[in-house]
Amino acid sequence: MRSILSVGIVFVFLLPQTALGKAGSRWGSDTALETMLERREERREARARTRFKLPEKTEKIRMGWSIIEKPASPRRRRNVNPALLSGVVDGSIVVVNLPEGFNTEVRLLGVNAPEIIRAQENIECYALEAKNALRNVFAGTSVVLEQDKRYAKDSYKRLVRYVRSGSQDIGAWMIWSGYAFADRDIAHLRSQEYFLLEADAENHERGLWGYACDYNDDLRELDVLE
Repeated sequence: MRSILSVGIVFVFLLPQTALGKAGSRWGSDTALETMLERREERREARARTRFKLPEKTEKIRMGWSIIEKPASPRRRRNVNPALLSGVVDGSIVVVNLPEGFNTEVRLLGVNAPEIIRAQENIECYALEAKNALRNVFAGTSVVLEQDKRYAKDSYKRLVRYVRSGSQDIGAWMIWSGYAFADRDIAHLRSQEYFLLEADAENHERGLWGYACDYNDDLRELDVLE
């Protein structure tokens, strides 16, 4: 009787692990565990806010002339990664150094800056001014990369992210300062804010909006997002 009871206890303890192992073989036990722990964290934080009447955690983001507050939920915090802005390709593409120790290019989500397709050829009007402004203000600063889950990488395998330096949304600053347009080819989480910043830059003739030059309409349009 005692031996049967011992076998039963071992079976009860091993069954969940065995079932989890089988599930993991289908879609990754690490992923399953991470998802379970992430959801548990979200539920625990939500219960604590309700029980102790705690305000929701938020973070301040500067968008042009104003500061907005975004929820800083566990799910949102997981989509934010630290980096160092180590270089600038043009007004909408930067190079960042990740904590893992390597550099990668990042396209600013929702930003359409004049392009530099080759160093001295096919340079759109105001492209150099946009690149220099982005480099002079933000190169060498610590940033965070924020993801809209609809967009991971573009067709050139670059990361597509919002990039923030401190509280300043860099893409928003580029648009509001008149160094770039709001990208109307895609919908993203900050589309409406970016459109308003572009309208303000145009109304006040900042940057390229007050710069007399003809854009090279012969340049081929590049599809950057998959």
